[in-house]
Amino acid sequence: LQTNWQLLNRASDEARELKRLMTTVDGRILALESRLAQLDPHAGTFTSTGTAIMSPAERLASLRAQRVQLQARYLESHPDMIRINQEIASLEGVAQARESLRDLAATLEARRMDLAAIQDRYS
Repeated sequence: LQTNWQLLNRASDEARELKRLMTTVDGRILALESRLAQLDPHAGTFTSTGTAIMSPAERLASLRAQRVQLQARYLESHPDMIRINQEIASLEGVAQARESLRDLAATLEARRMDLAAIQDRYS
């Protein structure tokens, strides 16, 4: 009987910890979603007429290639270098935020499954 109470207490502690982790992950997801909403993932992917020319990943690859060419001609302080570096940083930030969001969503789902299993076991 004592062992069952200990197991129940341990499971309750684990459930509380999982709920705390889920709350933390939910908060991080909301923060990342807010950050993504502020970023323009399509910046620079359209021509002046509004025609789509490439995806953000393709645009990033293109900008990196252009930067190599510009580095052969200009110093880092040149306005073209500053502009291209800022655009690359913006696109990299979007990619990193999306990857973080995917990782957090996977972690949250795993924690929810753990919590459900613990609740089923001790219900």
